[in-house]
Amino acid sequence: MPIQEPVKFDGFTPVIKRGSYYGISPDQADNEIEFDREAGYALLKTLYEQYGVDAEIDFLCEYTCDGRGWDEYYSGQIDFAVLYEERYRNWCRVASTITANDIRVTFLNKRDDEIDLDSLLSRSGKTLTKYGNLGREILLPAKTIKTRLEAVQKYPDDEVQEQAITLYRSGEELTKSNCSDTTMWGKPFRSTLYIRLNTAEYAESGEVDEGLSISLPLNDTPEQPLMYVSMPDVDIFSGKLIVDISGKISYEFGQCGHIRSINAQTVKIIVGETVYEVASSLAGDCGNDLEFSIHEEYDVLKFEGNIDVKMDLLAYVGEAYGYIMPEEPCPEFFSTREANLTIDSGSYVRFDGNSQYSDTPAKLYLIHESLSRIAEHLTDGALTVKSDYYGRVDSDVHKTSEDGRASLRAITNGYLVRQAVMTDGTTPKMFVSWKKLFESLQAIDNVGFGFEAGGVIRVEPMEFFYKNDVIMTCDGINEHTIKFDTESNIRSVKTGYKKWLSGEYNSIDGFHATREYHTSVEKAVVAKEYLSELIADGYAIEATRRRQIADNLKDWQYDNDLFIIDLRRGTTSDNVIEVNKGATDTGGTLIDPDTIYNARLSPARMAMRHFAGITRGMPPVYRRALMFGASEGYSTARMRAQGNYVIEKNAIVENQDISVDDFFNAAELLLDVSAEIMTFKYPIKPYEFRHIREHPYGLVDADGRLGWLKELEWETGKETANFTLILKR
Repeated sequence: MPIQEPVKFDGFTPVIKRGSYYGISPDQADNEIEFDREAGYALLKTLYEQYGVDAEIDFLCEYTCDGRGWDEYYSGQIDFAVLYEERYRNWCRVASTITANDIRVTFLNKRDDEIDLDSLLSRSGKTLTKYGNLGREILLPAKTIKTRLEAVQKYPDDEVQEQAITLYRSGEELTKSNCSDTTMWGKPFRSTLYIRLNTAEYAESGEVDEGLSISLPLNDTPEQPLMYVSMPDVDIFSGKLIVDISGKISYEFGQCGHIRSINAQTVKIIVGETVYEVASSLAGDCGNDLEFSIHEEYDVLKFEGNIDVKMDLLAYVGEAYGYIMPEEPCPEFFSTREANLTIDSGSYVRFDGNSQYSDTPAKLYLIHESLSRIAEHLTDGALTVKSDYYGRVDSDVHKTSEDGRASLRAITNGYLVRQAVMTDGTTPKMFVSWKKLFESLQAIDNVGFGFEAGGVIRVEPMEFFYKNDVIMTCDGINEHTIKFDTESNIRSVKTGYKKWLSGEYNSIDGFHATREYHTSVEKAVVAKEYLSELIADGYAIEATRRRQIADNLKDWQYDNDLFIIDLRRGTTSDNVIEVNKGATDTGGTLIDPDTIYNARLSPARMAMRHFAGITRGMPPVYRRALMFGASEGYSTARMRAQGNYVIEKNAIVENQDISVDDFFNAAELLLDVSAEIMTFKYPIKPYEFRHIREHPYGLVDADGRLGWLKELEWETGKETANFTLILKR
């Protein structure tokens, strides 16, 4: 029957479409609907004049078959952003399109908005439920850092610097000196000399942090050690100590007698309370300077306190008893004698070892609650997030029957990791947008999202959105087209993280950078990137933790960045959540495997989670594999991650090729999604359209060819649908 108002509804074509995030987007309808009769025209015109594009008018169309009750045919909202008016003499109309009528569109339009995860008020002022897993305090354990402690003799402009040292009388016994034709007698002089270098530096990679650098003057005062650790709560251990010092001790003739010889009877290197005695003694020839060179290496299991190099010097001084110089008589005794010490430029004491900073608490925000809180903020609580993948048995929203595979993950920011306090004494905020968080998680886990009934945003891995149950059978299709999806013609893919630490510490085994892989399809042209804005690098986390030592008023490069941290249930109680650290089967490729962060989130494992989508365009005769091409950061790290739901069957290396054989459970991740797209027309009833809309992720049987819905355009007036399917491999 003719439709009087709205006009053109018989040509109305709602569209169901799979988005880039795998889930089905809200129904779309590009056709215009016209209102030219008095009631419809006046209503739209009045509301637009009052509210502009924020005006809301629901559109509901229902159908009935033989009077057996009414079912929804289509529902939506008038889109006032594209509303326009036409006038011709005494005739006028307004026209617009229909879009989905629920809060989903509002949510999608606000995905870029930053949300304060601690705030309990939505954008419109609605009070939200407090979640205990947002801002939950969790202890961040130590990450071992390769450490260099170093004290180096540096002369400005290569100017040699001498330091006077004092030799004191050591006893009353006269000592005979036979170093020349003149035999002389005198009482010996003695001194204990603690060798000092003119700089002492604490650095993790040879670069000195301004806040940790100290300068030690050259002197013989044992209260000032040659080198020491000035950072509190740092444990330094398991390394090699190298002492490489050379120089000379010189002296001058006195008016009456002179120093005839000098030697170092003992040389000791003292590390904390441990004393290492140098085997050889040093002595100068009669009347000559004492030139010395010390080169010693020691394996040190523990470094606590100070490092000193100690010399016991003994000088034999000739004094001419009964021998009178022409100028003036000599006094009978000298109480002291002076000598000069010069340490060669470049002399050094160095300790290369490992360091750990004590564990520190930080506020962490678990992924499931974070995603849901963002949605609630943007929609006044109308939408929440449900996820079997990120959800837990103790989730604050939509509890699951068991912990999901990625349920124990959390985010935080640099301010919170280093426990910074703002100028006004407040705790820093935790801001994040849905776009930034979700797209970063999509890069790591290959997740998507879609909308479900009851105000639910479903966030799950890719395979959730490609189910194997058949939702519709289309028999006797008149004609169809099958073509290759050019977007699946993938040549290369880059996985990993946009940020990681460089230049702060000796992070030579930091592997949370980027990897590049390529397929074996010679004529492939598409390059993909799955790069996360979250920081997973353990060195970046550790460097940020250690900023608590430095001046807390200084800015830090990662203050406003987001970190992701892999967690686990406690070893003693499921109620405890702790950092999931460590990896096994590392083959010596990691400095300290027991303390690494985020092994399950490495770039190679990210590529494994995207494996099905990347290789979908490979012909069936090809072996499904990704060939390693290039990398940034450390790519030879070998390990098997620890914890539940490990993706790899055995230890993998970050620069290895990836094949089906590397997966612990290949069937779980290797979807049979092909690169072929099938299009056809087929009659469809209103109830069939409704069924597909409610179950959009199942298979459509098209004359025996199975495929998942990519797009469905329904021509309502003709009761015909244009199907676009992603065929099963």
